[in-house]
Amino acid sequence: MATKVERLLARYRELLKEHISNEEVRLALEMPVKVNMMNIHDYSTYFQGARMAFVRVIEFLLPYVTAKDRPYMEAMFRLISKDIKHTALWISGQEIAFRNFERKGKKLVSVEAYFVERRVVNVEVKP
Repeated sequence: MATKVERLLARYRELLKEHISNEEVRLALEMPVKVNMMNIHDYSTYFQGARMAFVRVIEFLLPYVTAKDRPYMEAMFRLISKDIKHTALWISGQEIAFRNFERKGKKLVSVEAYFVERRVVNVEVKP
């Protein structure tokens, strides 16, 4: 009996086969894929634990953060604790930047944090 993840993978595999014209890729998609649920569980547990540790540390540190830095800390907290994917990006060292600054007078009220996505563009220059 197939698990929910295996059924989902099979469904996406069928959808891909309908839209791909390359025969080698089509044959590769027809190969059976066995999902080891223990690997998924370990991955999920690791990042869920990291996320929970981050939440606990921030909850501990937030009262000691200055009023000037509080909007930045809260924005990072919301970004990283959003889900496991964002926690994984934070653990991997992905750069965080800020945007959508809201001010009330001169005081910064809120800000949005996001992960910076770097793209490399190769340009060939002829001498």
